[in-house]
Amino acid sequence: MEINVIVYDANGSSTATLIYLAQCRHFFTVDAEEYPMTSIKRNNYSALPTPGGPYVHAVRHRDVVYVSGLTAFATAAQGQPAAVQAQAILEQLTTLAAAEGGDLTSVLKLSVFLTDIADLPALRPILFNAFDGALPACSLVAVSALFSPEVRVEIEAILAL
Repeated sequence: MEINVIVYDANGSSTATLIYLAQCRHFFTVDAEEYPMTSIKRNNYSALPTPGGPYVHAVRHRDVVYVSGLTAFATAAQGQPAAVQAQAILEQLTTLAAAEGGDLTSVLKLSVFLTDIADLPALRPILFNAFDGALPACSLVAVSALFSPEVRVEIEAILAL
């Protein structure tokens, strides 16, 4: 069996491809309107501190949101203990998730960067309590420093909406 497939790019240009199928019993179709090629959205959120570099707060691709590293920089928690900073970061993440139509139960994965591993015992209960039983996958990385000595914690996240 052969099938002629026409593929359109974002500019409307098309290319034809001939596909040969041998005894294939399973077919599927993809609705171009449901999964457009231009489904990537780069977002900043006015309720969060302005990014200090060449990046955005989050990038959304279809129903997945990739969150840049959030810190307590430019918040009241800047310079405070790691536990206070982590709480402020989780509040930012809650705000961001709500803006995208989710909440902290939407978080699939966290990456936590900590400048002093001795702060971990104070951080754990904050992370456990924030997710109300819907714990995400998580990586903890001890780092020698972050971009400012007043920043002790940075958290990245991936959300599924």
